[in-house]
Amino acid sequence: MECATSDIRQLVPAARGVEDGRIHAELEVCSGFCFPAFQPHTQVPDEADSGPSNSCADHAPVARTGMVPDYTGFGDGRSPHAPPGEGFVDIPVGGMSSIDNQSFDSVNRLAAIGSCLSSQGFPPEVVELLLSATRENTNAAYQSAWSNWRNWCHTRNFNPISGGVREVLCYLAGIFNSGMSYSTVNVSRSMLSSTLNLLNADVKDVGKHPLVTQLMRGIYHRKPPTPKYSGTWDPSIVLSHFDATAGSSLSLLQLSRKTVTLLALTTLLRCSEISSIQAESIVFSGPKVSFSLGILRKAQRSGPLMNVSLHEWVQNAAICPFSCLRLYVDRTSGLRASHNRQQLFIGTTKPHRPVTSSTVGRWIKDQLKAAGVDTSIFSAHSTRGAGSSKAASSGVSIHAILAQGHWASESTFSRFYRRETAADENPIETAILEM
Repeated sequence: MECATSDIRQLVPAARGVEDGRIHAELEVCSGFCFPAFQPHTQVPDEADSGPSNSCADHAPVARTGMVPDYTGFGDGRSPHAPPGEGFVDIPVGGMSSIDNQSFDSVNRLAAIGSCLSSQGFPPEVVELLLSATRENTNAAYQSAWSNWRNWCHTRNFNPISGGVREVLCYLAGIFNSGMSYSTVNVSRSMLSSTLNLLNADVKDVGKHPLVTQLMRGIYHRKPPTPKYSGTWDPSIVLSHFDATAGSSLSLLQLSRKTVTLLALTTLLRCSEISSIQAESIVFSGPKVSFSLGILRKAQRSGPLMNVSLHEWVQNAAICPFSCLRLYVDRTSGLRASHNRQQLFIGTTKPHRPVTSSTVGRWIKDQLKAAGVDTSIFSAHSTRGAGSSKAASSGVSIHAILAQGHWASESTFSRFYRRETAADENPIETAILEM
């Protein structure tokens, strides 16, 4: 076995013999080595439990006998090998070994994955790109699920990165029985599947294991998920409010709320996508305006950043997103500086920094409340369902709705967004009851 230095290191008795069971001091300068626990000298009584040790029992490669020289003894005829079942002792002088699983057991999920990838020899620039494959919102959801899984493992003295099918099944069943919904359990399943794939070489696609799949089916049958909204609000409520207040002068805050709400309803963009609109990309061309997003859309897996266009609604300027957007651009042009030139929407107070998706969501929710929508039930994100449901009820083709909302399939739209409003009629009922 080699050390980092050129000097030859060997196992030799200490100055006072081998009664103390220690390794020669010179060998201790090498970091990261793990050796089988040495059999205590017969003259030395076995130690009682004195607290936790720095054992490296998780080191499967070191557990192979071929990795450690098989000495016949220390020269006195006694074997140095530990009895069956004995753990390993490590020599962590100078830091923990790069293959130590504990270095992967981080509170931060991405840090744990990064440490694991680095230990496999990937350079930092590769690790950074691999970690960028997951979106920020997904990472946030997975981090919460990782923290819960890690705490569950630690209360059972179990290494979070060594989980197999049995542990995953027990954990998922446990959080479901504690009251978690099917969707929450499913997020945990996805997190464990993607994370353990990288951290545990013995576990591959645990989320797709037949037993895990069957467990999730059982959870679905036991407690089917319910839609967040059984119905939705009619966008005409908000549009009528804009029409009624058309003659009044709008402050920058009121104009900001109106602009983002009209964009959310007519483009079906999410709050994060609206906040990412690039100011320099806005082009007014006759009765048309187009602009580019600064981020990928949620379901986008390929292609360039998307471009969105709107046309002037000449029938009523009070509810026209084209006119409202032009007024917003003109109003904020004098507030632009180097720190806020990139994004379209900026704060309404100095220093007018670019706003985040949460600010856009608050603006929309405040506008819905002012118009009479029950915001104790409906959030800012409900504009996607309300706008698309209105379009579907008005006869707009499903293909056009899916393209505008960037939904991958009609089933996704139908399951999560298509809702009836109070004004919608049941066409089957109407056809049957009409005389």
